[in-house]
Amino acid sequence: MSWQDLDHDACVRFLSETSLGRLAFTDAESRLTVLPVNYHWDGEGVLIRTGAGSKLASAARRQSVAFEIDSGDTGPQDHSWSVLLRGTADVMPDASGASTLETVNVSGWIGRDRPVFIRIDPTEMTGRELLPA
Repeated sequence: MSWQDLDHDACVRFLSETSLGRLAFTDAESRLTVLPVNYHWDGEGVLIRTGAGSKLASAARRQSVAFEIDSGDTGPQDHSWSVLLRGTADVMPDASGASTLETVNVSGWIGRDRPVFIRIDPTEMTGRELLPA
């Protein structure tokens, strides 16, 4: 088995095919935090629906974040892969693309009211996959 870098198109394909990722950010007390989130890839960036809390506070500060998705399949094909984005999180204003946001199907993990969208515009995108030898 060996790791192979993914090109941009492969990274985008995986981002388009999955809906669960991990958001890494620094909270208000400067602690590194990684949380699972449901997301939507809109072709240019990641949309996450959230409510009040540490994710929203981080985005309100326009903080640098990392976002990661992966698969660790361990079947006969042993196809594992990972995509990592780095960028800035930003709270989307109510008026910004409101009609588009209404059609985005992103739910919170625990079903609470999540009226706010956070957008991550990647400045860096990398990926890799584990291939059979």
